[in-house]
Amino acid sequence: MRRLIPTTALLMVCTLSAMAQTLSDDFNDGVFNPAVWATDTAISVQLFNVRPDLVTIDESSGQLVFSENGLQVYGGTNAYVTNAVYDLRGRRISAKLSAAGGLDVWIAAGTDRFNMIQALLFESGGRPELLIQSYRNNAVSLDDAWVIPPDDYIALRFSANGNTVYCETSPDGVNWTVRGTLKGHLPYLSASHVEIGGGGFRPYAGLYTSTADDFKIE
Repeated sequence: MRRLIPTTALLMVCTLSAMAQTLSDDFNDGVFNPAVWATDTAISVQLFNVRPDLVTIDESSGQLVFSENGLQVYGGTNAYVTNAVYDLRGRRISAKLSAAGGLDVWIAAGTDRFNMIQALLFESGGRPELLIQSYRNNAVSLDDAWVIPPDDYIALRFSANGNTVYCETSPDGVNWTVRGTLKGHLPYLSASHVEIGGGGFRPYAGLYTSTADDFKIE
């Protein structure tokens, strides 16, 4: 006799399955995948600046391209956010990021803007700088920046207990250099959404862009 699985149990199995999965997206199909991503939203500190009317995302070129016209009165951002949540303890999230077009770009993990950590890449004086930020109910905050080589892969790697985060860069996505470390209890890492975002405040005329590619949770 076939046994029916209660809906709550089925949902629990699906959730645990999603949390156990790895994820990679090189955006080579050129089409937004709603089964994996949500857009026009954010979990990062840029949540209140999500403006898809100002910052567009296009992947027709085989990578994510964030674009924003200048002469803006307020800052604008946009992002891809995973529909599923992941247990990030003992894992690394990474992407090949470039802010050479003058627009900020980042990867982030968490549940909301008060429970998140992000690695943000921006151009400063013609050189790429990497900023790590973490928020835990406004109790933990770290802003630290490093000058890095251009067009590097950027990663956030999490210890198995979720108490240490390593901000890393790599020229090839294989060999990593630790740029900074954050220690502190971050319980949201056991069930986090992951975000790839771009944008910023650009009051001067011009078209500003940034790119993201080769995204992984591994």
